[in-house]
Amino acid sequence: MGSSGAFIGICIMAVAEGGTAMLATLVVVSALFQLLLAARLALFRWFLTPTVSGTVIMLVPVTVMPLLSGMAMDVPEGSPAHGAVLSALATLLVTVAGA
Repeated sequence: MGSSGAFIGICIMAVAEGGTAMLATLVVVSALFQLLLAARLALFRWFLTPTVSGTVIMLVPVTVMPLLSGMAMDVPEGSPAHGAVLSALATLLVTVAGA
């Protein structure tokens, strides 16, 4: 819902805790915040250096990975053992075909 991968973890938590209504509220609030920030972006130019921006981008996987690893371990009973391999293969094929 956002322009950054940082929103992935927050969106997963919003849907898990409050459902789609919570996610919709989050989308509206974050959109308003992004508009406000964009309107005043020139004021932040001295603070948002490439070093700061790069650090924030590197912290995105640190935020998202605990959520994703927890979801990866939550396998429904009766799932085939080769399901993970097929899922990875399908992801790879779609990625390569789209490139």
